[in-house]
Amino acid sequence: MAVVSVDPVFNRFVMHNEGKLFKSSYPKSFRDLVGTNGVITAQGDQHRKLHTIASNMMRSDTLKTRFLMDIQQVLNQTFADLHHNQTILLQDVGRKLAINLMVNQLLGVSSDNEVGEMAQLFSDFVDGCLSVPINLPGFAYHTAMNVSLLLPHFTLTNYKLPT
Repeated sequence: MAVVSVDPVFNRFVMHNEGKLFKSSYPKSFRDLVGTNGVITAQGDQHRKLHTIASNMMRSDTLKTRFLMDIQQVLNQTFADLHHNQTILLQDVGRKLAINLMVNQLLGVSSDNEVGEMAQLFSDFVDGCLSVPINLPGFAYHTAMNVSLLLPHFTLTNYKLPT
């Protein structure tokens, strides 16, 4: 049985009681893509530990010293790439900013080529998450499965994770 809610109060209640009163579940095809140790598929203590790690990364002093400077740098770089009287598609610029910040923060990558490559991998992965789960060449799900296998190797061999 699935329950879909758009009520923020109820959603907050569900999130605070996940693992106690509620157990989240995702289709097998999605679990296969994100793996068993992802934040989305984690349950109970494992989810709380991952949540704590993510929360600690976003503490105020961390935001002030590193993240806000990175945001400023990515914004300046993005605006410098825009031309006078150019039509700007906000969705495209927003996506570029978000991916650039994620790749920079999580992997320490800032060059346009490397960010572009990671953006393509991310896009392929998301397309596969939203596709029919047919694991045959030529289908988005198959591409996403390959990305999910490639990504950990790609990040560990090409980039030094920030400390």
